[in-house]
Amino acid sequence: MNEKVDILGVKISRENWNEVLGRVEEMEGDNLQHYIVTPNPEFVMAAQQDDEFTNILNEADLAVADGIGLIWAAKLLYGSRGKLSRVNGVDLMQKICFLASKNNWSIFLLGAEVGVAEKCAENLQNKWPLLKVVGTLAGREGEEYDQETIKQIREKISNRKVDFIFVAYGGIKEEKWIKRNLSKLPIRIAMGVGGSFDFISGRIKRAPHWIRKIGLEWSWRLIKEPWRWRRQLVLPKFVLVVLKKKLLLFFLNTQQP
Repeated sequence: MNEKVDILGVKISRENWNEVLGRVEEMEGDNLQHYIVTPNPEFVMAAQQDDEFTNILNEADLAVADGIGLIWAAKLLYGSRGKLSRVNGVDLMQKICFLASKNNWSIFLLGAEVGVAEKCAENLQNKWPLLKVVGTLAGREGEEYDQETIKQIREKISNRKVDFIFVAYGGIKEEKWIKRNLSKLPIRIAMGVGGSFDFISGRIKRAPHWIRKIGLEWSWRLIKEPWRWRRQLVLPKFVLVVLKKKLLLFFLNTQQP
């Protein structure tokens, strides 16, 4: 299934969990390079002002809805035609690692604070002992550091080809890093994972399951990391823009003969 739902110019994949994982397996086996993105309302709003970022999101092989806000927006704008499945980035990374442990796929962890990727790798391998982690690196996300980061990754993986690289530089920055650098590495699939290393390593406690289930994980993160409040201001802006879009669609429909 390759159809996508357009949310304010950002195209979101319709696939449910099983279809997403099936698509991951297909991409891993086709000997091409791919990347996965996990849009949320913050991504969509950033894309309104950043054509480069919009193109990166829309050119991704998979753009899964990571955020209850996108589920709501799709339903409001398109009704049953806009049905999306929520595919949380942290959970998707872990499900890919599970598949990797079963299929002898290799992974590399890039980003987060010094030491976090290593602890994340340790916890993943404790959970799935057969998981092949070929390296970890904090690195730096700025374009001026790309050459050195690529050099360090190549030194760590030697001449091996890597199946997956998970990049944790924070939303928007990591997607731009992937777009700039994936073609320079012998890596098959890249995915930006935001704060996933922090959660998996245990550096930050993840929201209880019931909070995640009702789509309020963002509020838990705000409690745990109050400095994020400025970033959360994007949510009411997103709601207003979606409502304006809905009114425009309604007006256009009423003008048709």
